[in-house]
Amino acid sequence: MINDLKTFTKIFRAHYKNSPPNNAKLIDYFNVTYSKYSLQNLHRLQKIKSKKFSRITNYFKEFVSSASAISFQLTNKHGIEKFDKLVLTTGQCSDVSNDGNYRDRYFNENSKDHPKILWFVVNLDNRPPNKISKNVLFFTNKNDKFVFLKNLVVLIIKKILFFLWDKNKFFYLEVLSENIWKNINNSVDITKIKTVITPYEGQPFQNYLYYKVKNINKKIKTIGYVHATQGLPIHLFKRDGAPELLYVHGKDQKYHLVKFFGWNKKLIRVIPSLKIRKKNKQKYQNIIFLPFYIEDVEFYLENFELLIQSYKEKLSNNLKIKIHPHKENDKKHIEFKKSLLSILKKFKLNKKIKHCGPIIIGPASVILEALENKLNVYHIHKNILLDGYSNYYWPNINVRSIKKYKISFYRLRKTNTCIDIDSKKNIDFLTN
Repeated sequence: MINDLKTFTKIFRAHYKNSPPNNAKLIDYFNVTYSKYSLQNLHRLQKIKSKKFSRITNYFKEFVSSASAISFQLTNKHGIEKFDKLVLTTGQCSDVSNDGNYRDRYFNENSKDHPKILWFVVNLDNRPPNKISKNVLFFTNKNDKFVFLKNLVVLIIKKILFFLWDKNKFFYLEVLSENIWKNINNSVDITKIKTVITPYEGQPFQNYLYYKVKNINKKIKTIGYVHATQGLPIHLFKRDGAPELLYVHGKDQKYHLVKFFGWNKKLIRVIPSLKIRKKNKQKYQNIIFLPFYIEDVEFYLENFELLIQSYKEKLSNNLKIKIHPHKENDKKHIEFKKSLLSILKKFKLNKKIKHCGPIIIGPASVILEALENKLNVYHIHKNILLDGYSNYYWPNINVRSIKKYKISFYRLRKTNTCIDIDSKKNIDFLTN
């Protein structure tokens, strides 16, 4: 198992150098929090062996899930030929007001303030909003059990007859990539589009859109904004179909993207965060943040108890647990929260301390947000290389190991270096 970032950086740079064009391929989308399949591929690069049964199971789950990516339908697709700027983003019905205007959580902007932009929203809900403005398209999954099974049968037949040896042809993000492009191409006159923008995460469907529009018209500007990142931002490695211009919200981020992740410094611009406009220390202090994906419950519980026991005098008695917003109704996360609460009850924390920095479990970009609000952070990580933060990539983060490879303590040397939060600056990103 490799735990040295310098060694691992050489490995994944060599991997991408020898990789074929992959504008929509999941095989090269390495993301710690996406799925067990993606995590397993990262483990392979890290020289961590996985059981054959586990590999087959994760592959099968990815294949089956792809059936749910077929039946997305576009809402509000009439009269959209007048737009020359397209934003591809993701959202929910709750992001749409009663008057039909859409507020994007990544750009922190409202569609009504940008009437000349066409907003193509991949809907995270399974129903479209009741009312949508003319410059907003919602791409909604219309699956039910019957449709899902029908799609799965079709995919199995195609797989057997035509793509038996292509192990990456039918995965959720790859099928979704083609489906998004098909709907955009059929509904929007690409020849009139001058600019395409995404809240960039290195997702296959984002790279695929950039790749496709550039094939139609090389003059189209392709722009990405990195709204959030990770300790090891390997998902942002500059791959086939990446945007030609990338906006980031911190000097440290530009540093590691240029030095380690294949970007030319002339193609990256640093701007204040669009997503976070004001500092808010209260949002992060006294909070125990849970991850989107809980990899190893027993590991996290064991090390959480060790941390509480060792630092109970430095931790506030007001600690509260926050489940990831997309997992609030998930049984595993609810049970995990109960287990953490039972551990907290075993110790007497410091009643004299009203506020303390957060405890963050697993991979999370919220670490940077807390640090920029002048809070110190305790971090429990299953895999220090994939989940942890290092000054090798983030020069302005001071890292102290509490328990080697398992628990770290972070301080920020200089604010606004990881995330530039400046509400006084006028950010006209979408109007340029």
